[in-house]
Amino acid sequence: SSQSEPTDKPRRLQRIQPNATPPSAASPTDENIRVGVQIEHNRFGVGEIIHIEGSGDNCKVTVAFRNAGTKQLLLKFARFTIVGQPI
Repeated sequence: SSQSEPTDKPRRLQRIQPNATPPSAASPTDENIRVGVQIEHNRFGVGEIIHIEGSGDNCKVTVAFRNAGTKQLLLKFARFTIVGQPI
């Protein structure tokens, strides 16, 4: 038997299709995004928006996450929910 290819190697089953997921009604909107807003990201956890730049599809937010450090997220692709508004 040939040892050249392991049989347990992961197969690529997922195909990424652009625009396959419709925009969700709960997606964050520009008017809710402000410095000081607390968000929860599905990968990085809870953080606070500390900077915003650009607008529309090019809007980027810088978020200081409690456990993941500071990250820049493109609003168009970022998957997060707003968990608290600034006081």
